[in-house]
Amino acid sequence: MQRATVSGQIHPGRTALSHDSPITDSAGLPAAAETILYNSLVLASSPTFAKYILLVDNHGLGKETAEGSEYRSKLYGGLAGIQSVGHANVGFIDFGELWNAVLNGSPGYHQFGYVSSGACTESTSSLFPECIDPFQTFYWMPEYPSAQTHRIMATFAEEALTQCTNP
Repeated sequence: MQRATVSGQIHPGRTALSHDSPITDSAGLPAAAETILYNSLVLASSPTFAKYILLVDNHGLGKETAEGSEYRSKLYGGLAGIQSVGHANVGFIDFGELWNAVLNGSPGYHQFGYVSSGACTESTSSLFPECIDPFQTFYWMPEYPSAQTHRIMATFAEEALTQCTNP
């Protein structure tokens, strides 16, 4: 959705606001869900009055935990509150489905054009040694999706958004 402003302010009827919380510490997930819901409620309230909010979840990077299930459950449980109090249309995209398809079984990473489900470079603090073929690995660095993976994530999100309806 295009960002539309009126006198330099966000136009609530034409702007989609998105939350992406890349949380890798599973112990903090339940509290993070409450923070995300609170921030979403703030966006749906005065002065922003957001009408479209998109929550994007990629916690665990394909590894499910009890804390992750509780996190997702809290988010789902709180969405109705945001919709009723703030009258916002709230979407939720769970990239766990994508991670599972690529990393944890069928159809597997080969079906997405990858030669490896790992990282192109093993360092998380340096780009050296240089990544020779970044379009064929799922991660650029460990736990950091590659550009190709971001393209797939964008396609996945676009498909999910086509299933949304206006309130």
